[in-house]
Amino acid sequence: MRYKYFLLPAILCLLSCGTIFAQEKKDPYLDITAATGPEYDWLKPLAGNYEVEMRIWPKAGADPIPLGTFRVTRKFIGNFLQEIMEPLPGTKTDPFSRITYLSFNKINLRWEYIVMDTRFPVMMFETSFDGKIVNGKELTTYLSSFPVPALVGKEAAGQMAKQRRTFTIVGPDQDEMRQYWTLPSGKEYLAIAYVYKRISH
Repeated sequence: MRYKYFLLPAILCLLSCGTIFAQEKKDPYLDITAATGPEYDWLKPLAGNYEVEMRIWPKAGADPIPLGTFRVTRKFIGNFLQEIMEPLPGTKTDPFSRITYLSFNKINLRWEYIVMDTRFPVMMFETSFDGKIVNGKELTTYLSSFPVPALVGKEAAGQMAKQRRTFTIVGPDQDEMRQYWTLPSGKEYLAIAYVYKRISH
């Protein structure tokens, strides 16, 4: 019976030492990915509430068509900038939700952008070639292939296209996002543009 009085403290000691060891033994990749570098000096100011004007170009050389003004909320979920876009209350726009995540991958040293839009229910994953922010104002992501949505018109709908997307800081309370498409039969052209204007932080 007396052994149990010695065994219990020994077990508690082992558990305590194991816990301390587990706490000290960290995965170095977690430290790398969790740290925010200078890239986030560009990204962090984008959090806030916005009104967004959207325009589309049905084809190269066409006049732009306004699709309305929407509301956007941007906030950080960990190191990811989450953006939720929805119609403004009281407007006649059909209900939709566009959710995106933008972050800088410290392992691959590139920007990564995920789009989920109920108007076009195909998840899109885009990446940059590197981590550069041109002139401290603009980054670019690329998508090698995607089906053109009917949202921009029936002429190009369903074709497989390439995309170049730019995110540009215009001022402290305004930024723009542009989507340039290249169809199999043509040259690159501006297809979609969003203009974000901040209404609150």
